[in-house]
Amino acid sequence: LWMKYSAVFPNIWAATAFKGATGSTRQIPIISHHISNHERWLEELGNHGNKISEFRGTAFTGWSRYDHYATMCELLPTAIPSLALCLRVWLHGYTEQTHMQVARSLGYVDHPLHINPQIRPVPIPNNLSYPGWQLTNGIDWYLNFKTKFDGIVNSD
Repeated sequence: LWMKYSAVFPNIWAATAFKGATGSTRQIPIISHHISNHERWLEELGNHGNKISEFRGTAFTGWSRYDHYATMCELLPTAIPSLALCLRVWLHGYTEQTHMQVARSLGYVDHPLHINPQIRPVPIPNNLSYPGWQLTNGIDWYLNFKTKFDGIVNSD
């Protein structure tokens, strides 16, 4: 397949996502999904890169909507940790050390940067160090509240 693409197109770009792409109603990205996608792309390029005449680069996309009539999914501030980790994974691969370095650089000192959804309610970190962290905390607060509310309303 790559040789066919290379015969038709003089250069090839790849695209991957750091947010969106996991559900139209998600509020917080599933970072592990996006990391896995990046790792698969790196594996694909490692295995078949020699079949591509000129690989130009990769576009990191962040879906905002599934269509223009749908609600927005995963606002950008909630996805900055995913973007930071995905960029680092693209450059260096995923390791626990990479995860911790990115987490610390974003201000996750007292609380971990989760890459998989957690059972709510979850502790909400404060004083993070990336733009829009307050919005991310607000969405975490809302999701914690919604979980508690649903538990009360739906209990016997």
